[in-house]
Amino acid sequence: MALPSANDDVARAIVLKWAATAALIELVPGGLQQGRLSSFQSGVEPKRARAVPYAHFEVKKGKEGVHQTGGDCIDWRSVRIEVRGLKADVENVLEYLRNNRAFNRATLQTQATFLACLQTEDDDLKEDDAPRAGEDIWVGCVALEVATQRPE
Repeated sequence: MALPSANDDVARAIVLKWAATAALIELVPGGLQQGRLSSFQSGVEPKRARAVPYAHFEVKKGKEGVHQTGGDCIDWRSVRIEVRGLKADVENVLEYLRNNRAFNRATLQTQATFLACLQTEDDDLKEDDAPRAGEDIWVGCVALEVATQRPE
């Protein structure tokens, strides 16, 4: 069976980990989404605003992989998770992610051999430029590096 692309594999693992973490489901009622960021709930007609806070993530190629003589490569992917909502809510989510190691040093269910998931920098919190429904929206970010072993 062929492995999915490294980006798709890690994205799927992030979604599975998030969905299996009851505290994140409770802290982030707007859910986790990948792809184009929208403040509307997907698949709901008529369009309704997404509950806040909500989270968005992206996966990109990380640092250069380590190529081994045996044919496998240690592949690194960078994951950036952004949480958007009211300041206190976003701070609570960031605190949970930081203190409970929801992702840092966690095991992810990748199809390729999983090696590591590390938080690479401190979380970042900033005010969004555009308020929503008269409320100031804040954005909190967590950056991760995920390593898997993949065939060349």
